Amino acid sequence: MKEASTNFQCLITVNPPDRPVSKWFVTTQLQLFVVDLACPDTRERLKEADGMGLFNGNYIWLVFDSAKENNGTKLVSYRNTAVSAFEDLYVTANSQVNIATEMAGDRFELTGLYKRYAMGKMIPEKLGYWTKDDGLVFTAEKSPFLRRQNLQGHTFNATMVITNDRSLKLLRDLGDPTTDTVSKVYFAFIELTIEAMNATAHYLISRKWGERINGSYDGMLGYVQRGEADLLASPVIMSAVRLEILQYVAYGLKIRLPFIFLSPQLSYNNNVYLLPFGMDVWYCTLALFVSFVIILRFIAVYEEGIIDDVPITAVKKPVSKSWSDVIMMNIGTICQQDIYMEPKSAGGRVVLLQMKITILFLMVSYSAAILVLLQTPDRSIKDLMSLYKSNLKLGVHNTPYNRFYFTHPDTPVRKLVATKITKEEDYMTAEVGIQKVRPGFFAFNIDTVVGYTLIRQMLDESEKCRLQALEESMIPNNDAMIAVKKNFPFAELTMIMNRKLHERGLITREARRRTATKPICLERPMTYISIAPIDCEAAFVFLGYGMTLSVIIFIVEVFVGRKKHKAKGINITTFRRVTTPHFEYID
Repeated sequence: MKEASTNFQCLITVNPPDRPVSKWFVTTQLQLFVVDLACPDTRERLKEADGMGLFNGNYIWLVFDSAKENNGTKLVSYRNTAVSAFEDLYVTANSQVNIATEMAGDRFELTGLYKRYAMGKMIPEKLGYWTKDDGLVFTAEKSPFLRRQNLQGHTFNATMVITNDRSLKLLRDLGDPTTDTVSKVYFAFIELTIEAMNATAHYLISRKWGERINGSYDGMLGYVQRGEADLLASPVIMSAVRLEILQYVAYGLKIRLPFIFLSPQLSYNNNVYLLPFGMDVWYCTLALFVSFVIILRFIAVYEEGIIDDVPITAVKKPVSKSWSDVIMMNIGTICQQDIYMEPKSAGGRVVLLQMKITILFLMVSYSAAILVLLQTPDRSIKDLMSLYKSNLKLGVHNTPYNRFYFTHPDTPVRKLVATKITKEEDYMTAEVGIQKVRPGFFAFNIDTVVGYTLIRQMLDESEKCRLQALEESMIPNNDAMIAVKKNFPFAELTMIMNRKLHERGLITREARRRTATKPICLERPMTYISIAPIDCEAAFVFLGYGMTLSVIIFIVEVFVGRKKHKAKGINITTFRRVTTPHFEYID
């Protein structure tokens, strides 16, 4: 190091005064600057570097302080040379400004310099020494963040979002867990982090997170952009747009803003009359029906040739060989109706008996399956698209971030869902939204931290068992980050402290104390569900189609009949009055 201090060229020589400091750069970070305080105009160059913000963690400075008398002793003290050269400069807390002070006996002492804030006092720290025999020896932690983690009561400016003034009195306790819950949780995280750094904080309160308007942010992010706040005590969703003003330093919680609803009955979104059997069973049933029609038609033709007449006392006629009669006979059997025709041969009656027994078993299975399906909740709503296609009404918890994401959807599916949230009354308080969820057929978008707390209080056990929350939500990213302002000197120290708190379980402890998990369905109660008109909707629709079709067929038959009679010359519109004959009895 001695050779380096005596033989290297000063930066002021390599870069003459007419060449500004901005021309020194090769890269924008991790660049080493070597300076000798004995060089002329060094202080002016250092002030120029300070104006460019070069005394931060992105650059390494090695400053030689080698002024000596002829007898080898120090000409001036360390404090009068190195410190005086930097005392008017802002050497940030994450900087790596290293002073190599030449001592007697070919020895250099290595000292670090930094300030906690711009107008603060310069703080020296002994790092180690260099000798020709031992080389470079560190007597302190190499990482500046581990050396400077005790901030000795330094005060940060923090900002957070509070929508209810009552929450300001409840930040440090567990009261009112449904108001400003997310901000309360992250306030606890920040308090632990600041306490671990032996610092304090002054809080700036905002009513909203902040929206970018004409390049400027309002709300909480506005404090950061204007330089009024150092760190955020409320979470922010990671976004590339905000990187110009923020630096994300640590993960907090997974913020979930799903639609919460009670699973509707299957009949609400499905035709329960088609669900009892799979497609293979339906195909087999259809094939069985066709087989019985063909067999009975064959029996009808067979019996017509061997049975000459039917006794007058016979209640039912033989099976007609008409296809329509055979089909209607099979349909009547399937519908559990009595038949008006019956086979007269032994073989035909065996076929009819087999058909009735087969259909009986099918009907028992079909009816039992429908009974179960009517009491089964519908789990088919699993994403935003299926929610949009369902008949559920939608509501949103009235918070600033919910209003932002529902008015700024970023995907086609989210835009479709947002079209259902257009009225002011669609935004409501958490209590009102959960109360609307109870009767069913209503989906409420709310943070699970708040929503699950209210659900535990307001819903009974049977309703908790039907509770469903969509995994997909309206926010593009559910990682709620702990963030600081960009180029914050204590950003990495904040990250290190937060990670230590995570490793020791303190962050998890605070999260569990202040948040609620999804209620567990401990026991499904035996409840009986009344049949509603919507459960019979498919039957009513089928009846309506059948009645409409019968009217159409009747009209067609009348029209065809009139046409046939007209072709035969019969006027069916004129009727001759028939006179009843009069009889007299003569004795």
